[in-house]
Amino acid sequence: MQLDWIDTFLDLLETKNFNRTAERLNITQSTVSARVQSLEKHVGAVLFERGRGGAHATPAGRRFIDYARSIKLSWTMARQDIGVLDKFDGLMRFASQVSLMDQVLLKWVDKLKVALPSTAIYLEADYSNQMVTDLMFGNLDIALLYMPRYIPDISYEEIFRERMVMVSSDSPHLSDQTPERYIRVSYSGTFDKQHSEFLPDLCRSRLAVGLGSMAVTLLRREGGSCYLPEALADDFVENEGFMRVEDAPDFEQRTYVATHVRRRHDHKVQKALRALKEVCDEQGLHPGLEADGSIAGPDTNTI
Repeated sequence: MQLDWIDTFLDLLETKNFNRTAERLNITQSTVSARVQSLEKHVGAVLFERGRGGAHATPAGRRFIDYARSIKLSWTMARQDIGVLDKFDGLMRFASQVSLMDQVLLKWVDKLKVALPSTAIYLEADYSNQMVTDLMFGNLDIALLYMPRYIPDISYEEIFRERMVMVSSDSPHLSDQTPERYIRVSYSGTFDKQHSEFLPDLCRSRLAVGLGSMAVTLLRREGGSCYLPEALADDFVENEGFMRVEDAPDFEQRTYVATHVRRRHDHKVQKALRALKEVCDEQGLHPGLEADGSIAGPDTNTI
C-alpha cells in the first residue's frame, strides 16, 4: 500500500469529485482513478460509489476512514520519532479534552519537561472519541478525556471531577435567564443529557458552541449566561462583573485519564501520570473520594 493512495482517498472524501481531486493533487484524473482502484483491490472492497452526483463513500469506505487517517498519522509520527532520536531518547504524545487545555494540559507540560527531561513531547487538544481511537492505534500515550469508550485495550482511571455552574451578566436568578441570552456549551454527552433533563427551556438557546473557550470569549464580548467550570466561574464573578446563578442546578463533569493497557506500566507513562496528579492537586481537582476510598456522593445542589 502506498501513501499517495491514502492521500487520494482522503482528498476524494472531501471533494467527492475525481476531477477536483486531480486538480488539488496536481495529477491526472486517470491517476486518481488508478490509485482508488489499487487501494480498493488491496483492501478487498469497493470504497466509492460513482454517479452523476459525484463520488460518495460506500459503507466500506466510511469504515476505512479512521484506518486511513491512522495510517497517515502513523507515518508522520514515525518520521517525528526517528527525527528526534539524535537529541532525545524518544517521543511521547499527550492529549486532553479541548476544554481542559488551559486549565490542565499546559500546566501538565511544565511538569512533564521536568519529569521526562530526555523525552520529546507532543501535545494535542481534541475530543474524547478521537482520543480513544488514537490511543487504540498507538498514536497517543496518554489522554485526558470526558467520555470513556469502553474497549478491552484501553485503561481508564477517574482523575478528577469538576462542578459546572451557571454564571450570568444579567441576573443571579434562574427565572431571568432566557434562551436568547444563553450560551449552551456541549462539554460532553453526559453534560448534555443532564442539561436537557433539568433545563429543557435553555436547551433551545439561540447560540450553542462546542468549545468552552469559545463560550468564554462570547461571554466577555456580549455578556449573557453560560455554564462554566467552577474555578473559571469564580474568576468571572470576582474579576469580570458576572453573577453566579445561585438557584440553577450544578452539574458534575467527570474526567478520566486513559492509556493503552500495553503502555500502562511503562516507567515513562507512570512518571507522566504522577506529574498529572501533581497538577490536579495544585489545582484542587480531585476524583471525589471519601476517606475510606469510596466515591463521594454529589452535593444536594449537584445533579
